[in-house]
Parts: sequence; C-alpha cells; structure tokens
Amino acid sequence: MFAIPDVLAHKDRIERPTTMKFLFENGAHVNLTNADKSEIESYSKDILKGNRILRTAELKFATGETIIFTYEHSVLASITITAGKKEAIVPKTTIDKIKDICFNTIALLWDGREQKAFSSSYFYIQFNVGKSALFNSYPYIELFFEKGGFSRAKISTAKRWSDL
Repeated sequence: MFAIPDVLAHKDRIERPTTMKFLFENGAHVNLTNADKSEIESYSKDILKGNRILRTAELKFATGETIIFTYEHSVLASITITAGKKEAIVPKTTIDKIKDICFNTIALLWDGREQKAFSSSYFYIQFNVGKSALFNSYPYIELFFEKGGFSRAKISTAKRWSDL
C-alpha cells in the first residue's frame, strides 16, 4: 500500500478594476466604474481605433492596488502598479513590445491564499491586445511580478479571455 500526500490546491485570485480614469491628449478625462461595462468597452474600442488619444489610464482595484498606464505621443511609455508605498514597474524593454491594449479586459491576479497582490509571492497583470480577434480569440499578455519586482512577460493565444 502507498500513502497519498495531502496537497493543497489553490486558485489565483482574479480582481478586475473597480474604477478606471482615462486622461486624453485633448485634456478631456472620464471616470468609469464597474457598473459601466459597456461604456468601458466603448472607450477601449475608441482608444484602439485611434478616435481617442490616451495620455494616462489609471485603474483602481477594491483591494487597494492601482495600475497606471502612461502614454507619450500615442505610444505606451510605462506601466506601474502600486499599493500604498509599494511599487512595481514594467521595464522599458518590455513596454516597447506592447501595443493595442484592450482596457476592458485588464485583470490583476495572484495567489488566492493572500488578501492582496503585494502580500503574495507572485502576482500578474493580464489583458487582451490587438485591434481585432484572430480565429475568434485575442492574444493576451501576462506581466509577472515575483517578490514585488517584475520577473517576465508572456504572450499567448492559447485561450480566450472569456475562459478565465
């Protein structure tokens, strides 16, 4: 006979932004909440089409984290995630490869045993990219952080966002 060890399986916690604040090149700004899902999708499509030129997108989560996307001349310049005094930054070499963010798909994920992202040994930001779906699916990017710092990025088309 053999013993089967106890294994504690867990799932990643998935948080979506509770508020989004977009600041555009023309000085206009908009604040959106979870209740505005169709409006968030509409603004995201306008940004992707170039109808609205984004300067900054600030996404706040109920658990206290904030992700800030900064643009310079319509090009993504930085991605920063903060929680209180803690901060993690995506390196410029990775930022330069990211195009066409679908803001309505952004999620923050981490070890479900922890209450907050920065308390976990890892967390990551996930979002779809692209102006149109390929074979009914958008590619998605995952930006991984370990021990509070950026560790790696991954792009995939292996699953659709709706499968999360």
